[in-house]
Amino acid sequence: MEVFPFELPGVLLLTPRRIGDHRGYFAETFRLDRFKQSCGRVDFVQGCCSLEDLPAYFQWNN
Repeated sequence: MEVFPFELPGVLLLTPRRIGDHRGYFAETFRLDRFKQSCGRVDFVQGCCSLEDLPAYFQWNN
């Protein structure tokens, strides 16, 4: 997570880092230690996001 300050005091832009390749990506959307370092105490622990760029495969058994 990267933290960018705005000109307004106390306003920050928190941007997740994406790690990806041709299959999709993974993004760590929240990390407590980095958030506390920039924003202070909070009770949220971690958030992540992933995306697969491959088509989904479904099999229906009728």
